[in-house]
Amino acid sequence: MIAIDEKSLLAFKDKINQDSNKPSNIRIYFSGVGCDGPNFDVTLDEIKSDDLIYKIDDLTLLLSQYEYMQYGDMKINSIEDNLKITPESLELSLCCKRGCPDCPY
Repeated sequence: MIAIDEKSLLAFKDKINQDSNKPSNIRIYFSGVGCDGPNFDVTLDEIKSDDLIYKIDDLTLLLSQYEYMQYGDMKINSIEDNLKITPESLELSLCCKRGCPDCPY
């Protein structure tokens, strides 16, 4: 499953409308590891045979079966005009439980 907030959904729709000569599917992919754990990014891409396909509104989001097996369900939020893509299984493990005012977890 992929959960996405309204602001991110609108940003994806705008991106697809601007790049009308590219595929209209949004791929979520692993892009490396940082101090907060795994990092993910998005790109416009074609559907591949090993993709899990999620339809949200009129958008098609793609995630490879391999990455889903590694990280599970994803959550996409827009924070100050930046996308934050987080595996839901990691959200609770990243929280220090100190009640930090700016903590996205």
